[in-house]
Amino acid sequence: MVNQKGLDILNKVESIANVEQLQKRTEEIIKDLKRVRDELENSKSLTSTKDMLTVLSKVPEKLQTNTDRLNSLGVSDDPIEIKLELNETFMNLCDTLVDQPIGTVHAVPADTLEFEDTEATLCNQRIKFSSNISPSRALELEPFLEIKDDSSRRVNKIATRFTGLVLHGYALIVIDNANFKVKRFRITVKEQFIDEISIEGVYDITNINENDDVLVTSPGKQSHLFRLSTYKGLSTISKTVTDKAYYNISSLPDNAFAVICHSSPSSASKKRVNFDWTRGVTSHIDIINVDGNVIKHFGESSLCKPTEFGSPFMMPLKSICCLSNGAIVASIQTKTNSYISCINQKGRVKWTYNLNDTSEGVSFYNGKIYMFLRESQVVRVLSVEGDLNPTSTFKLPHYIGDGSSLIVCRNLLTLIDKTNSIKIYKLQ
Repeated sequence: MVNQKGLDILNKVESIANVEQLQKRTEEIIKDLKRVRDELENSKSLTSTKDMLTVLSKVPEKLQTNTDRLNSLGVSDDPIEIKLELNETFMNLCDTLVDQPIGTVHAVPADTLEFEDTEATLCNQRIKFSSNISPSRALELEPFLEIKDDSSRRVNKIATRFTGLVLHGYALIVIDNANFKVKRFRITVKEQFIDEISIEGVYDITNINENDDVLVTSPGKQSHLFRLSTYKGLSTISKTVTDKAYYNISSLPDNAFAVICHSSPSSASKKRVNFDWTRGVTSHIDIINVDGNVIKHFGESSLCKPTEFGSPFMMPLKSICCLSNGAIVASIQTKTNSYISCINQKGRVKWTYNLNDTSEGVSFYNGKIYMFLRESQVVRVLSVEGDLNPTSTFKLPHYIGDGSSLIVCRNLLTLIDKTNSIKIYKLQ
């Protein structure tokens, strides 16, 4: 009995020692898991996508190691597994971003020349922005409708060349620069064509805010600005001779309009101009009223910031759109760079978005800027509310063109096509 009592006491002592050792090993595992958790929390503050992925890539191995250590304790008959649930779409996107940086944001405050960063002080406010998004994972938009130009209606058989369009009510009004026509189509499947009007040298069109009329530019041999009524049929309300040749036009608040003006040598024809920067064509932006009177003028020095090498050679401007706060966004290309630039009403560049691609048409709708990128053949979406941040990328199936004119309105997106048709896509 004494021997038995002694053995019982020894077994209890050994059990206590085993429990203490088990507790110590468990605490080590818990500490290690806490370190993993802290690393994940700290990764949220990293500004480099590559650094973030480096941290995340080591997590699965660490979790597996601690899973094996827990199972080796023998405290459960069932296998123990530690899991970390991550958003797979986010991980795939991050993985692509490491190899495919897309753009860089430049913020230009009033008190400094220029800087480039992922966080900056702008107008006395600290802003953060992201500049990377993957075109390979772009969302494919659903084709909604195709507007076809019926060549049988044309007597001269000149191939259609669209240069401008607007969504107007339940119709699409387009500019056929080759045939000098303003044409209106229904955005319905049957009987699309409604009416048309002939205007010499017609080039671009925009809606007049809170009005059924539209404004049309005509930079022909004699430059004009036309105001058209859309009531019943397309008809001319007013025709104004302008001192400058207005091309692309976009509506600003308070019945003002931003227009692109091209100037070229007098020997160059103005009738059907395909501008070539090697021929000495220059561009600037004017703000005009509905009668064509110039309110403000923004020259090349306002649109294209000088660098350490001096003022860059700016090619003819391609497209503009106007934001709800009155700022103007222009698609700009120099000999070395392609980017969009935001200019306020004082003629100062607020920010530029530098793209590793050639930006063509730009459009603003519901707090976002839409840009068509020629090489990638995608539409990049940039949010301007709060943080300056690219939010998504869209692919357009079966689209053939350079996207020089882009319109987004009422969850519909449409671009000028190089064919005799215009495809309309539905935003998801």
